[in-house]
Amino acid sequence: MVSRGCAPSNRPEFTGEECSRKFRSLKMRYKIIMERNSKTGNSRQSWQYFSQMENLLLGDPAVQPVAAASSLPTTSAPTPTPSSPKKRKTNSSREPKWVGSFRAELRAMHEERMELEKSKLSLEERRVQALERLANASDQ
Repeated sequence: MVSRGCAPSNRPEFTGEECSRKFRSLKMRYKIIMERNSKTGNSRQSWQYFSQMENLLLGDPAVQPVAAASSLPTTSAPTPTPSSPKKRKTNSSREPKWVGSFRAELRAMHEERMELEKSKLSLEERRVQALERLANASDQ
């Protein structure tokens, strides 16, 4: 079990699924607070784990997307380049090793998802081209 190495001996053990569910819940709360704080007119909201979650999820595309996809027609106006998020100072000088490996794992999963999405898009484009050829052939 993953949690055996993390939990002190006097604490109950948690399953990997329980740990995963808890982390997803913390991540969702962080995202909700980030979205609420980004809207104007709202008072800033905080949470005791906010700075730790911000340091952990800094640069995570699932939390702060690199770009937004849209089906709207493009305009000739240049798109703004995303500014890199500023890193906050923390009380601890070093983060645990598992945080770095977790970030690397998240990046690898994201890159894998992006490759799958690119291949799906390519297949869809080929399907549209085939349908267009079929439609043109039936018109003639």
